[in-house]
Amino acid sequence: MVAVAFEARAQADEVTAQTAYDHAEQLAKAGKWADACPLFESSYKADPQLGVLISLAACHEHVGRTATAWAEFRHAEDLARKKADDERMRYAHERVERLEARLPRLRVTASKIAGLVVTLDGADITALVGTDMPVDPGDHAVVARAPGYVESKQSTNAAEAKTTQLAIAPLAKTAAPTAAATIEATAPARVAPPHRFQLVGYARAGITLAGAQATSGPCAPPSTMQGDPVLSPAGIVEVGARRRLGDHFAIRVSVALLGDGASRVLGGGDVGSGCSPRGGVSGAGYGVLVDANVRLRFGTAFVGIGPALGWYSFSLSGNLTQNGQPATYVANGSFLGAGGTFDFGTTFGTADRWEVAFRIGFVLAVSPANGNGGGFIGLGVGRVLL
Repeated sequence: MVAVAFEARAQADEVTAQTAYDHAEQLAKAGKWADACPLFESSYKADPQLGVLISLAACHEHVGRTATAWAEFRHAEDLARKKADDERMRYAHERVERLEARLPRLRVTASKIAGLVVTLDGADITALVGTDMPVDPGDHAVVARAPGYVESKQSTNAAEAKTTQLAIAPLAKTAAPTAAATIEATAPARVAPPHRFQLVGYARAGITLAGAQATSGPCAPPSTMQGDPVLSPAGIVEVGARRRLGDHFAIRVSVALLGDGASRVLGGGDVGSGCSPRGGVSGAGYGVLVDANVRLRFGTAFVGIGPALGWYSFSLSGNLTQNGQPATYVANGSFLGAGGTFDFGTTFGTADRWEVAFRIGFVLAVSPANGNGGGFIGLGVGRVLL
């Protein structure tokens, strides 16, 4: 089976070679040597016969490729000698001698550099640097390259019966990479977060400002019904989910637990009634905030805004100064409110697993019980949990 396949392929190659050769001969007789040469070459590649090689060499001589024809006639002479074909050997030898006097030659010289590679029209001639190489007439491109050096490209023109000299200019060393370029080249590519919901945990620290109504003491109703602004240091633990929406938007929803203490009453009440307390009190407050916002992204930076619902409870007491006189202050209560949040910050780390953001949130009481609303300002850090 293998022998049959091989024989079939050989027959196909012979047919291809004969067809190409016949067509090439017709073109050559018509003086269309430039069109005939590729067909002679195809015929020889399909079935390398001595007669075809001689025809190919003669074709290349007609189109002015002197060195190519010279090399092919030399090869034909060697083949004819091995085949004891004296007539073709003498014919090829005569053509070799006639062409040799017309050969253009090129001598390329270069400084010795480790790893130097020199090419002529794309062919490696490193081993021939410093020798007179037969080349076809016309333009030629010489390229020299070596590790750590800038590549050199030069061109030259070879003429019949002349030796052209081409000295490759000393290669310039490549510039050492800067530290910034090295860092940029070795830094891992940023991996964008996936387009799915990710569970994120947050820790925030800041201050709360709530409107609390005194429940006993000289500032309690009916002396005044106004809420006193109470400032407190606070912390928030928050769990949320976020999801990217394309390259420039994201959404986030979260539930936050807030705790504060060591409050300070900034003042308020009804100055006209002589109730304007100011000073520090003890106690604590805690609450829950549920919010959702839409984020506009600028690379890793973002700005977000959205609605919020909150519940807050407080219990405060202390002795402070009211209009220059000692006074007792007590405030207990809670309120349910609606409002919004605004934050801005940036994400960082692989796939934006971390984020840091400054956040402002507020709620206004819709179901007051000794309180009329509050707000939170703080800085937080978050990390993707799942």
